[in-house]
Amino acid sequence: MRFGAVGLAGTAVNEGVLALLHLGLGVGVVVAAIAATQVAILTNYLGNERFTFGLRPSWARLARFELTALGGAAITVLALRALVALTPLDVLVANLGAIAAGTVWNFVVNVCWTWRNAS
Repeated sequence: MRFGAVGLAGTAVNEGVLALLHLGLGVGVVVAAIAATQVAILTNYLGNERFTFGLRPSWARLARFELTALGGAAITVLALRALVALTPLDVLVANLGAIAAGTVWNFVVNVCWTWRNAS
């Protein structure tokens, strides 16, 4: 439940940064999505370290989380690009679908690798 709560907060961060960069500042959707995803990755890592697992941040876990998140980010950005190109969805709605596409990867790999032996 806590992992999911952190993920929801990260989704809000991602949507906010994407809206600011793409809709507010006119940055291209792919570049804006990459930047938004990276900000969300860092906030999710810190949220999971403290709130979900009650740990102090670790450079090793941050590296594993970042590597895992890069896979999830690739899935998210490719899905967003496809949804924007192939559907009439608003970019922020499409982004929610794209985030969902990367969520399963992030959860499974992080639980099995990033925090598997964390204590």
